[in-house]
Amino acid sequence: MAVIHPEYEAVRAAFAANFAERGDVGAAVCVYRDGRPVVDLSGGLADPETDRTWERDTIRR
Repeated sequence: MAVIHPEYEAVRAAFAANFAERGDVGAAVCVYRDGRPVVDLSGGLADPETDRTWERDTIRR
């Protein structure tokens, strides 16, 4: 589930641009403000060879 506060829509755009324009394969980003998540995004592939998708907890696996 993606979380994006309207004030941080530019973060979503930059995140998407990393895939479309900069060759990112898979990534996640989470930003908290005053103890609350305002951005929580993940996308792309964790393993391009197997097409395993990047999930919120991929880095912990």
